[in-house]
Amino acid sequence: MRDKIISYMQEHLNDHRMRHCLGVEQEARKIAKRFGLDEDKAALAGLMHDCAKWMSDDEYIQRSKDYGIVMDDILLDNPTLLHGSASAHVMKHDFGITDQEVMDAVCYHCVPRTDMKPLDMLVGVADLTETNRSFEGVEAIREASRRNLREAYIASRANVMKHVAERKALVHPSMIYAYNKAIMDLKSEG
Repeated sequence: MRDKIISYMQEHLNDHRMRHCLGVEQEARKIAKRFGLDEDKAALAGLMHDCAKWMSDDEYIQRSKDYGIVMDDILLDNPTLLHGSASAHVMKHDFGITDQEVMDAVCYHCVPRTDMKPLDMLVGVADLTETNRSFEGVEAIREASRRNLREAYIASRANVMKHVAERKALVHPSMIYAYNKAIMDLKSEG
């Protein structure tokens, strides 16, 4: 199956995006091992998290609607946010992958759900910490990812929201809800 996925992605993605996806696959596997999560599921989700990143805005919207995502004004204003749900659609309809946990991790890596599951958080963190990433704050997120997955997720979302705010772009409310829920959950872990 991996060979078929790689072939599809090489056909559709540019070299930069392909390297990124392979990097996320490797980083997801490492993080999963560190925290006792399913390494194969993490690697598959990491590999495929951006597999739809080549699509047009209209295709993002259509594939996401078909996948069951309810559109709002923010998503319609910035359809690239839908690349995760479009990628989950590709997984299901183009590759026959039906593992809901893996599809959810891909779907919610960019526009999160409020109650992020460990695999969801892992893909979001691996997306920002894979070896090809270089930006202000990445080392702090990498360091957090060695200690606590939820802490790393919080640091990664804070970095994303800061970046979005600096561009004066819209922050999807689900990002704020997921961030707040992760902080509350971290506090309750004690």
